[in-house]
Amino acid sequence: MHPAIPNSWPPIYQNGYEDSLYAVDSEGCVAVPEGPGLGVEYNWDWIKAHQVGYREYGPS
Repeated sequence: MHPAIPNSWPPIYQNGYEDSLYAVDSEGCVAVPEGPGLGVEYNWDWIKAHQVGYREYGPS
């Protein structure tokens, strides 16, 4: 990782959430999302369009 190298992670988040070094502001702080769970919304359309496998587990 280096600040001059762009984030190579796929765009799996919505609403502008960022978890790379670019999320750190000039004072060394990171904005914490609000909402249920971790407060992060996933871009499920992008995830489903790029999935390479699928397995669902349920009650036996």
